[in-house]
Amino acid sequence: MVIHEYGDNSLPKIVLLHPMLADARCMRRLTESMEGTYCAIIPDLSGQGEDTGEYGNARQEAETLLLYLKEKGYTELALLMGASLGGLVGMYLLARGEIACQTVVFEGVPLYENAWMIRRLMTFGFLKKHRKAVRMSLDAVKKSMTARYGVFGDAMAENFVKMSETSLVNVVKDCSDFPFSPLPEAVQRRIFIEVGSKDINCKQNTTILKHYPGIHIRVRKGYGHCMYLSEHYAEYGKLVENYMGRATS
Repeated sequence: MVIHEYGDNSLPKIVLLHPMLADARCMRRLTESMEGTYCAIIPDLSGQGEDTGEYGNARQEAETLLLYLKEKGYTELALLMGASLGGLVGMYLLARGEIACQTVVFEGVPLYENAWMIRRLMTFGFLKKHRKAVRMSLDAVKKSMTARYGVFGDAMAENFVKMSETSLVNVVKDCSDFPFSPLPEAVQRRIFIEVGSKDINCKQNTTILKHYPGIHIRVRKGYGHCMYLSEHYAEYGKLVENYMGRATS
């Protein structure tokens, strides 16, 4: 993990965690409306962005981030925001109970209990696409990714090509097997989940609310996995700030 910090560190702290294949460059776009108000901590998760290592698992990522925050004295966050894989890392961070988060926003977070069939299908699909991508020119991969993910496409293409198959398999395993550790009701009430109606993770809403009945879930009609975020990144920062206002009201 490579952790980037933006802004005056005397300001309230916000942490943003990117989805699989994205990196800090993508999440940095969400903080444009918050500059001068918050200090943003935005990691490149292992194997992505500036990190050149292997991705192991989300629990390890959360432990690395937790150590950084504690060493810096950032034990109170105004915001913890994570998309997809980043949201999973955020959940493990919350479960430790050592960082106080005023507001938590997750986009398309995959919370499954040993979904072995999804894991099997996703592993096959990602490895097939990855092997094809590494045979293509980077420009061709960027063109394909940009057509689907807009301004995030270039970064996602670069990360997809450079990630090892081991890292990809480990990410898929994480995204299909999450232990629902207990979360205090007060913490649950501060969590807001955004998910597209066409996102396969939307099917987990009932299970999530079974374990965490205090969480707020908003379904975005017509959007796929993290597509609302990628298509409306310029407004997403304002959306997050709105949730921050709701959590403190």
